[in-house]
Amino acid sequence: MTKKITFLRRLADLDDDSFGYWALSERIPREEWNQLYKAKAVWAGGGVDYGCRIWCYDPVKAIPILKRLGYTVENEKEVLEQIRLEEEERQMSEKMYYQAEALHLPCPKCGKQMGVGSWGPHAAELYCNDCHQYVVVNDKNEKFVAADVLESIKIFNRLNDPEKFARLEKERREKEAMRDAFVKIMRWPGEYPGDHKHPVDFPRGEELYDKEFKPNIYGGGIWYVIQPDAIWIIENNGSDGDDWSRNNIMTGGAGAIGKKCPRDPELEALIRLRGVKSQ
Repeated sequence: MTKKITFLRRLADLDDDSFGYWALSERIPREEWNQLYKAKAVWAGGGVDYGCRIWCYDPVKAIPILKRLGYTVENEKEVLEQIRLEEEERQMSEKMYYQAEALHLPCPKCGKQMGVGSWGPHAAELYCNDCHQYVVVNDKNEKFVAADVLESIKIFNRLNDPEKFARLEKERREKEAMRDAFVKIMRWPGEYPGDHKHPVDFPRGEELYDKEFKPNIYGGGIWYVIQPDAIWIIENNGSDGDDWSRNNIMTGGAGAIGKKCPRDPELEALIRLRGVKSQ
């Protein structure tokens, strides 16, 4: 019977080092594992991680042995292709390092020769220890002077992986928009019908909950209720330690703080950005 196994790409995040490595999806018998070890297809990396050794596998060496032992590597093609791409990137990065070093680039401020700090397949970062000046050069030897280390990192990442940089920038802008929307929603003016002694019923309407602060059984979370002429912003306020005397809305628990706002197109747009329909 054919045995199936998969290679997994993992990250070892140790106190003094971090590195990616290949692991097997499951343990194999000791006598079979020994064959991989003797062929140097597996080795102990990173010392001890949470009390256990990190066993790193070389799929290129391990796959033929595993096949001989009767295993089918389910993601063989994908793994070998990823290894090929990583090796290609490593070679390009090494070339970029020597290319940047050969420039003997002088510091724009003091004229002292800058050293290569970081490098990737398409760009390298050079720095001056005396002036703390950063310059990024690309594989065409174009130079980009950075105002500070944060700008240098941004330029470096954009040049080395434009697609990833664009994706991360889009995600960053979306997160900022979500955060700004939440601040506007919570500051939106409104009234608080009822009080702790005379709470009002939970309003009926199109009910949504906040994507980030989903209501939970512990008394936290936020709801939004859209009605024909009003929008409710309701903060669950039933956790231990909450000031229950502020509650004006009845819930299945200790209650919530509900703000009723006139229905406004801008407020509704912000809430639909933040909100998810309740099931």
